[in-house]
Amino acid sequence: MAHLESLLGEIGLKPIAHSSKEEITDVALAMLRKNIRGGERIFADSAIHSVHIPGFIAGEGTPENPWRSDEEMFSPGPSCWQQQRQAVTSIPNLMLAGTLVRTTLGSGNMDSANESGKHAATAIGQASGLPVPPVPIGTPRYPALLRRLHALDDRRFQAGKRNIFGPY
Repeated sequence: MAHLESLLGEIGLKPIAHSSKEEITDVALAMLRKNIRGGERIFADSAIHSVHIPGFIAGEGTPENPWRSDEEMFSPGPSCWQQQRQAVTSIPNLMLAGTLVRTTLGSGNMDSANESGKHAATAIGQASGLPVPPVPIGTPRYPALLRRLHALDDRRFQAGKRNIFGPY
């Protein structure tokens, strides 16, 4: 943490609310260049085609806080799991990980992000052609009460009734 604080001091970090898109870009590039082996070469100005700050971050807020987030909260709904992407994609050198990648745990939590990272790491090992064993993924153990609630929810769904915990 001390290393990060000294880096932030070196590059003049200030609160995002008082930073321009260019300043945010400069800080991100400085961190990448300093903390990734070969970062100066990989992230050289000549190697940067363009920079895009995601649409959910916009500089159109109030004068006191010009940055705001338009991103909606993610709340899993019916068929959510079936619509999620797999860690392994059809592109041989692209694997996905994060809370929105399909896992046995659902989505929107750090445990599912951890599991998807393990799936991605296993896929990378397999794609490398090296004799790398798969990353072990444990089986989730739910408390008895939660298992009973899941079973009740499944029975209600099969009977065409709505979820007792949500508007679905």
